[in-house]
Amino acid sequence: MEKIIELTKEALNNENKIEELKREVEKELKPTGKLTKLNELLNNNELDMEKYEFMMRLITNDKELYEQLNKLKKLKEIKQNETDLETLKTNFNATKEEIIRQIESLKTSINSKTSIPVIKDIAKKIRGRKNKEILKAKLDQIIKTIEQSKLKTENKNLKEEYSNKVILKETLDLLYKNCEMQNVEDIINSENIIREKYETIFDELENDINKVSQRYKSNRKQTENYDQRLKEYTYNKKNNYVTTAIDKLSKKEYVNYDKESKELKISQPEENYELLVYPLIALYLTKKPENHSIKFTYISKNIKNSALTKNSIVNTKIESKDKLNIYHKSKK
Repeated sequence: MEKIIELTKEALNNENKIEELKREVEKELKPTGKLTKLNELLNNNELDMEKYEFMMRLITNDKELYEQLNKLKKLKEIKQNETDLETLKTNFNATKEEIIRQIESLKTSINSKTSIPVIKDIAKKIRGRKNKEILKAKLDQIIKTIEQSKLKTENKNLKEEYSNKVILKETLDLLYKNCEMQNVEDIINSENIIREKYETIFDELENDINKVSQRYKSNRKQTENYDQRLKEYTYNKKNNYVTTAIDKLSKKEYVNYDKESKELKISQPEENYELLVYPLIALYLTKKPENHSIKFTYISKNIKNSALTKNSIVNTKIESKDKLNIYHKSKK
């Protein structure tokens, strides 16, 4: 990559270096190369100017695209809210069903214990010990269900919000304590209360899920005609060079693109950003089609002993100690 960077800098001031740069770029555009993810911007081994321009508009925070992007982000938030509510409903239901099943099982074991005739004292003691072990195992299972319900993957803030509406946490805490104290009668008597509280939560969740779903459908209609690359590069964070460059370079001032004049100005980047900026320039210099509309201008600090091309422009109005060389590649 270091060689590509250096050759790119040289090619900007000496067109004779472009062929050598082209060979180096070809090496890195292969599946095992360092520029593989730049293939996203190519079409039949030629730079796709439409994709290239779209990327530059994103890097330079094009107003129209970013208004659309913000709507997509809002849509994503609404969808996430719907998903969180659905997950919460599923988890609440699973916990309720398990606790009710275990309480029903507890009631069965208590009832069956008294129906077994005991003839001898020793048999009675054995049966008593066994029943205590079974009882403890069932109570421990209820405790485990309550503990596991706290570990489920879900939106914890939403869970707390809906639980607080019916004071569910206190009910489960009391159930937990009764299991530890083996207060079987209190546990059995709490069944209807637990059912009612979960059903109230389910009604609330179902109502809110419907509202969020309708809001999502309404907002989605506004975004159906948006360029799908907005979703690929920024909304879904497609893992390629384009997304990386947009994320990093849109926070800097190295790239400036005017969609009206189709003029692209790139300033010399700091060392930490060379790996992002120069491959984009190299791709333009080596892969641009013969008929392309983007006008390319590169602004850099003065390079000693450089051979300016006939298309280069020297800005004489700059008063800083380091004059700027401007490389202008016009439409052929």
